[in-house]
Order: sequence, then C-alpha cells, then structure tokens
Amino acid sequence: MKKRTYVFIAFLILLAMIITDNLRMDNVAEELQNEKDKLSEQVSAFKQDKAKRLNQIEETMNENERLKSNISELEKEIESIKSPVSYKDFLEAVRTVEEYKGEESFGKAIDYFAYSMYTNFGTTKGTCPNSVSFRNRGAIDWCPNSVLDLEEFKIEGERVFLTYKTTEMIGYNYQFAMIKSKGFNDEAISWRIEYIRLVK
Repeated sequence: MKKRTYVFIAFLILLAMIITDNLRMDNVAEELQNEKDKLSEQVSAFKQDKAKRLNQIEETMNENERLKSNISELEKEIESIKSPVSYKDFLEAVRTVEEYKGEESFGKAIDYFAYSMYTNFGTTKGTCPNSVSFRNRGAIDWCPNSVLDLEEFKIEGERVFLTYKTTEMIGYNYQFAMIKSKGFNDEAISWRIEYIRLVK
C-alpha cells in the first residue's frame, strides 16, 4: 500500500513538473514570438527609413545638379556683364554695319569683313550677284541695299551681335557677328563682320 502511495506521489510530482515545464515553454515561445514581432517591426521601420533617406539623398543630388546648372548660367551672365566691349565699341560696330549695308560694290563690301581663312567670296547666278560663305556657319547671298534697320543686339564676351531686318527678297533677318580684327585688304584693327547668320 505504501509502495503504491509513493508511486502515485512520484507520478503526481512528475506530472506537475511536466505541466510546469510546458507552461514555461509556452511562456518562452510567447516571448520569442513577441521578440520576433518586435524585430519584424524594427526591420520594417528600418526599411521605410532607408527608403526615405534614399529619396532625400536623390532629391539632394538633383537639387545640387540644378544649383550647379544655375551657377554655370550665372557665371556666363557675369562674364557677359564683364565684357570688355564699351559703349563706344558698340557704336563703332553699328557704324561698320551701317556703312556696309549702304555699299553698292561687292569689292568694297569685302573690306568690312574680318580676315579669316574660313571666309570665301564668290559669284552666283541667282537674283543676288555674289555670295559669302562662312565655314561651319552657312552662307549668304550678297545683294546691295538688302539690309534694312537694326532690330536687336547683344554682347557676348568680345563680340557684338547685331540683328538687322532685310528685304523680302532675302526672307530672313541677318545677324552680324562683329569682332575687332584686321580686314582682307586692310591691316588696321577695327570692328568688322566675322560672319553673318540667317535668323527668323
């Protein structure tokens, strides 16, 4: 009888230990699950924070590029403002074109062009008797009395750009690029036509 009692008591103790161990294991499992959930939340928050920071970095880089572009444009404007061309120079450049547009002789009109190995003069069979070509800058047909009034101007560095209206026969306006240079038949440095560009 005593033996059975001892066995029963031992069985109860063992059963209690198993139940206690299971309860402890359940608590540990719950704690591990809670810890896993916390880590998952932290990883998710980290990913969101990383994505946000990457977006901020990209925005900062784009803003930096935009600022660089603005600085470059400002530097160009400053260089333009710092141009060595004076008001007197501007008037002389205008006077050169005014004299050129009144020239009746192509031979004399050549004297208004700056000396350049890339400028060529020729004759045409069209309405205009002569032509002037500028390497990589196109060509124009020269006709006396085809240049009309000054419409606009700008100064870039050492050059003065003068845009003149032309007769309907030409169909385009002329933009004269003016620079200080010697001429084809004259060594004196003065304001001359570097090239003429057709503009709308």
